[in-house]
Amino acid sequence: MTDYINREDTIKAIESETYRHDYLDHVIDIIEDIPPADVAPVRHGHWDVREPMPMHDIKGNLSWGNWYVCTGCGFATTAIEGHITQYKYCPNCGARMDAKE
Repeated sequence: MTDYINREDTIKAIESETYRHDYLDHVIDIIEDIPPADVAPVRHGHWDVREPMPMHDIKGNLSWGNWYVCTGCGFATTAIEGHITQYKYCPNCGARMDAKE
């Protein structure tokens, strides 16, 4: 798995070395020239179960079911639309469903 690091923190760490080698300036230049990676921060959430309410399934049958709301973005869905609590990620915002309630 690739590790992503903060460029500024890396350069500060190199510059803070008490025993400076001549090549460290060259290392800093190399780090500054590396293009940034296209990454996004990982969001975390969990499915917040709401009270059952009447709803229609895909076939139009009336039934009662729980609402599940993503704590990351507020996306709401029902168990009738699928087994939402088995999703490891929110289909709306991409939050990883691993946060503690």
